[in-house]
Amino acid sequence: MIKLFNNEVSLSTILFGLFFVLCLFFMCTNVDVAIMLFISLVFACSLNPIVDKLEKKMPRPAATCIVLFGALSILGILFTFIFMLGAYQISELIKEYPNYVKNLNEAVKGSALFQAMGITKIDIDGMTASMASSTEGAIDYIAGLIKGMGSGFAYCLTGLIFLFFFMQDKKSIKETVLNYFPVSIKERTEEIIDNISSKMGGYVFAQTMAVLSVFVVNAVGLLILQNPYAISIAIIAAILDIVPVVGPAIAIVICLVGVYEFGAKVLITTLIVMVLAQLVENNFVRPYAFSKLMDLHPTIIFLSLILGGKYFGFIGVLFGPAMAATICVLLDELYVRNIREKEENVGIPAKEND
Repeated sequence: MIKLFNNEVSLSTILFGLFFVLCLFFMCTNVDVAIMLFISLVFACSLNPIVDKLEKKMPRPAATCIVLFGALSILGILFTFIFMLGAYQISELIKEYPNYVKNLNEAVKGSALFQAMGITKIDIDGMTASMASSTEGAIDYIAGLIKGMGSGFAYCLTGLIFLFFFMQDKKSIKETVLNYFPVSIKERTEEIIDNISSKMGGYVFAQTMAVLSVFVVNAVGLLILQNPYAISIAIIAAILDIVPVVGPAIAIVICLVGVYEFGAKVLITTLIVMVLAQLVENNFVRPYAFSKLMDLHPTIIFLSLILGGKYFGFIGVLFGPAMAATICVLLDELYVRNIREKEENVGIPAKEND
């Protein structure tokens, strides 16, 4: 034991403090590596429950390989199928989109309603140019994201290696981390780690369910209605759905401008299907998925998306809620729980006097 500020501090506590400081220093100086490790950890948390079940019937390395190979195969088949169907539609939409915006601008300016109202001071050209630049920027961003999925092979491979070892050596990694904590708080620390793992794993499944529901409803509905951009609209809606409220609204504007020239019927049916997809997600899929698997308030999720996007870009938008879940668990376990326990043990005198 070592005396520090008239208090006795164990050597393990000092080592833990040094370890924590080194971790913070590493994350601040190696942001890309830290993000890759965090993403690998999030996916490991989502797949570990399946590995744990298979481990009862086979060695953990074999179970890890089967689960990882199965997950990658499903993702590969899914993305290949989706983008093979939508590649041509997306390229055509990107190529023709500036013309769609220009034609919409001319139609609005030449409409009878616009002429009858005699509105001459509103800068329609400026408004549509601004809308064109923002929507074209969003389209280009999505296209770049899709094209960029084939790049960064070494980065992805490194992440997969970390993911494999996070899954295979789950128990040994957990025990190693716990060894840095003082004995008096090891049990509680283990509970916190398990709680964080459950939240992060739940986020992957919740977000996947939400995005897939938007894609499926849009794709099926628009294909039935023979929409010329059915798959590309479904892809755009699914990707932008990651950002709540704002994302779906932007997706609807982009897609409606893209189908404007195909007539009122296509325009109205596209709007109806996209709104229906949002209703299904917001009233059935999202409440069930996020409340059951994460137990996070929508405000916290929305704030985490804004802050994650600001500081970490698209990756921050994708995994911001998982970071928020981690912080919320730590606050609840280290601060709120302590207050709650003190109130239960001591009682609240003010209420007793009343």
